Amino acid sequence: MKFHFNLLILFIVISIFASCQPESSTAIFKGSFKLEISATDSKSKAVIFKTVNAFNYQDSIIKTYELDSLGELLIEEKLALPLRAFVEIEDKSYSVYLSPGDDLQLKIINKGEEVVYHYSGKGSAVNNYLLQSDSIHQELIEGNGNIIFRLNPTDFNARIDSIRMALQQFHKAYSDTVNLPENIRKSLALRDRINLIGLKLSNDLANYDENENLNLGREKNTSVNYDTSYFTIPFEPALLEDELTKDLYAQSLALYLTLNIAWPAFNMLDVKDGYVNDSIPQADIFPYITSQMLKKTKLPHNVKEFLTAKEVYANLQSNGISTSSDSLINDFKRNYKDSKYLADIQKEYTRRLSIIPGKPAPDFMGLTPEGDQVLLSDFKGKVVYLDFWATWCGPCVQQFPHAKILEEAYEENDEVVFLYVSMDRDKEKWQEMVKAKNLSGIHIIDVEKDEKSAWQKYLLTGVPQYILIDQSGLIVNENPPIPSSGKVKAEIDKLLKQG
Repeated sequence: MKFHFNLLILFIVISIFASCQPESSTAIFKGSFKLEISATDSKSKAVIFKTVNAFNYQDSIIKTYELDSLGELLIEEKLALPLRAFVEIEDKSYSVYLSPGDDLQLKIINKGEEVVYHYSGKGSAVNNYLLQSDSIHQELIEGNGNIIFRLNPTDFNARIDSIRMALQQFHKAYSDTVNLPENIRKSLALRDRINLIGLKLSNDLANYDENENLNLGREKNTSVNYDTSYFTIPFEPALLEDELTKDLYAQSLALYLTLNIAWPAFNMLDVKDGYVNDSIPQADIFPYITSQMLKKTKLPHNVKEFLTAKEVYANLQSNGISTSSDSLINDFKRNYKDSKYLADIQKEYTRRLSIIPGKPAPDFMGLTPEGDQVLLSDFKGKVVYLDFWATWCGPCVQQFPHAKILEEAYEENDEVVFLYVSMDRDKEKWQEMVKAKNLSGIHIIDVEKDEKSAWQKYLLTGVPQYILIDQSGLIVNENPPIPSSGKVKAEIDKLLKQG
């Protein structure tokens, strides 16, 4: 583990150097901030100043600017409370923690494929800490190519504890060298801890034994030689409000929700191919069970409110607008009528109204393996069973044999189309799989970006996702049965009969 200590020494040296830099003497009043940006190598002049919503991870653009002819920009705005924001230039985001009275400089230098940046001026101490702490965290996760998530449980525990020690040593060295307010120092230490808790929860999620699709079959030896309480998630409402902790804490709570509520609830049900007892759609009963389990948890009010809102929001994203989602939302409104999360839930609900049954299926374009353009609208007048998938998605690929059987039932009927839309970024890997597995149906890859992409138009949050479209180009079901359920044919036949 020699590289741990070499890296630690490097960042301590950097932190000491950064702390010795002179701060700007420019007068600035409390209630505002200055942020000077220098990106002289940037090919783009556009600068986006934004925040990220810790609840739903959505960007909120505060303002857009442009670099001047020298690649520089001065932002000066009012600010009442500390704010963690991001500066986006050329599709790369740079974190900035700002407090009233700050006069911060951010310098960005392109060195070939590498981008180097650092902070100076008033407010730089916290930002340089975040930069260096996150770098230590990432460097030790990667472990000279031996990524932590590939390790067996014993080695994972040893690695994550070594990261803890490195971060704690760095925190002490930085705090001894740089004068940080006590509340900031404590928040930074908590942020480091929560970052590692999220790492551990992510690993637990990947090895959840009760879910055979995600169980990687690793060894069961989980010997631990450290204090596990450090890696136990604290349920402290203040962490959801602190600008230095709320993003990572919200992510860790979401992982906790999945591990301790959602998956245990799922395992209480006899689910096969999306149905409970082969008759009730999983989406109709699963949300109710998770809701009841959450109500029984003994957690601080604000933490339970966040987790409940998160579950309501996640159900809306996964299952769309339905009787169960409406019921969950109404229940949340009754229990948390003044919740700050209601606006985000309502916004998502409004977005989902565009893809409910009866709405026109959004048109999109994709490319075949041969490079030919295909539009969804090319198939208007036919029943279309849309399958959004990716080569890296195991459950997606597992459905192909069942989909082939389904296709064969309509091989003499040209009024039914099975359209497979890949979400892969690696076009060659997608082409290789289509060829190697001799996949039937019409295969295209989503090549459009942003709002033009099928991913955006259908508000996808993951794959697999299926959509059933009728002959008029209208959505019939945004969550139809999956191929292995044996229930798709009945729905297609019903549409064919209706004409």
